[in-house]
Amino acid sequence: MKETRPLITLFQGFRFGMLIQLAVGPVCLYVFATGSAHGFMHALAVVAAVALVDAAYILLAVMGVAVLLKGRFTRAALRFSGAAVLVFFGTRAIMAGIAGLPGETPADLTGGPFVSGLVLTASNPLTVLFWSGVFSARLAQDGLAGTRLFHFSAGCVLATLVFLAGIALASSMMREFLPGLAVRILNAAVGFALIVFAVIMLVKGRGAQGD
Repeated sequence: MKETRPLITLFQGFRFGMLIQLAVGPVCLYVFATGSAHGFMHALAVVAAVALVDAAYILLAVMGVAVLLKGRFTRAALRFSGAAVLVFFGTRAIMAGIAGLPGETPADLTGGPFVSGLVLTASNPLTVLFWSGVFSARLAQDGLAGTRLFHFSAGCVLATLVFLAGIALASSMMREFLPGLAVRILNAAVGFALIVFAVIMLVKGRGAQGD
């Protein structure tokens, strides 16, 4: 029975992380757009960056550093900087779609798909607040520590890799069947969605602070 315990805890973490992944956000959309424009390997580089950032924020949450992110000023700074990054990525995707630039995405300007994934995920307040809030609360609720904490956290990161890798694969397969114009329109639509995410983020933030 003891031998199966790590696998059980790993599965619990995977299930918890997968439930979060099902809430489609800007990172998921960007993975999809990258796969449809550049193919599976480029999108997989974004996925690797997302998983790396998730693991880093999990580590901060475990260390208790994440509590520093809960201040009002810090949340506001995260919200505005995150919205600015989303608008930047969204605008670039729309421009690429309209101008007909072949396969261009924000990755072409920010140093490649891996760097783009790092920037987009690390600056996304949804990512920051999830790991500093929901994940920390789950740790306290279940009393996770030691090896159980490690296996649960590994399950969460594994969920990120599996879910987004599936999105990357699906979008890259679509790329083989869609004409170039359809890919451009799709990227422009994703860009518009990223900007909508940014607006919603700002509006909800103002409402939460009572501004």
